[in-house]
Amino acid sequence: MWGDGFSQNWQQVGDGMGCSPAPYIWDISISQDSSNLFISGLFTEDGSCNPMTAVAKWDGFNYYLVAIPFTGSESTLAFEFQGEQYCSGHLSDEIPNGFVNNYLNINNSGMWDTVPNTGIEGALTDYRIKDDKVYLSGSLQYCGDIPCGLVCTFDGTLVSPYYTETPIDSYALDLEFYHDTLFVAGAYNSAQSSQALNGYSKLCKIVDGNLNKVGDGFTLGGMGTSTQVFQDRLYIGGWLQRFNESGFHSIQYYENGHVQILAEEPDDLIYAMKVYNGGLYVAGDFHNIGTMPCEHVARWDGESWTCLCNDPFYFLEDELCDGQCIKDIEIWNDTLYVAGFFNRIGNTEAK
Repeated sequence: MWGDGFSQNWQQVGDGMGCSPAPYIWDISISQDSSNLFISGLFTEDGSCNPMTAVAKWDGFNYYLVAIPFTGSESTLAFEFQGEQYCSGHLSDEIPNGFVNNYLNINNSGMWDTVPNTGIEGALTDYRIKDDKVYLSGSLQYCGDIPCGLVCTFDGTLVSPYYTETPIDSYALDLEFYHDTLFVAGAYNSAQSSQALNGYSKLCKIVDGNLNKVGDGFTLGGMGTSTQVFQDRLYIGGWLQRFNESGFHSIQYYENGHVQILAEEPDDLIYAMKVYNGGLYVAGDFHNIGTMPCEHVARWDGESWTCLCNDPFYFLEDELCDGQCIKDIEIWNDTLYVAGFFNRIGNTEAK
């Protein structure tokens, strides 16, 4: 995980997270009181190689374990809700309380415990809190005994399906509310083949329990990775092709019922986006924006791009980072954090 005070000066965060090439981070999120970052993935919190853990937090000075670690397990999401700490992922059952993979887990007095009556099948990837509920996206099949695809809700006690069909390749990566409608991005297609072939794919909105196309919809190729509301537009990141059109795009926006493209855009997949202080920050696999060289991280102000990194990312000593090496970005205390599978930016090495 790396931080940048918007000076284009990349720095290792603390002692780094583990050793090359094993550790990686899936998700970083801000606690509800904004006092720390939650970090999910497979890593160590002290810069050494063992033991690997799944969830930690960063307070600006040091890393800490959130609870007794899931040793050797992968967490895909950690968050706070109603004063409690939760996580999900591909988790082991090595801890005495008897954990089951892919459940929603709660930090119970310093030990992870499964939330009763949740019955989630599938790992969670993103969340939004709205009207005293958490909306959770992921690779879902059931919530309790009820079929559930893409999105479920959690009120602090029970998990309920928000969408009850299970799409083909049902993997939702991101969700966002725009004009009180829930939009879901991911690598999925409608469960009905006729719909999937007609634009119900990769990015849809859920209205009255049904998938609805966004604009004219998107083709079966590519993936939707991230959505953010910026300047009253819904920006869509990923590598997506609009239905009945040629060419893929890394970023588009939805406004007044139509999906529009930008005059210039990053030349490869955008995996993460975040809105902050009048800008939309994006990160991904790209190396150029239009004719401007730019490595992996940039800022869009609604009219023009600013490149935030001129150095390539590496995931091994001499191997350039391509293919979803960056998994998430977050902005906390006026600092941009970038996390994923990489361990070097330019000549600056870190764990």
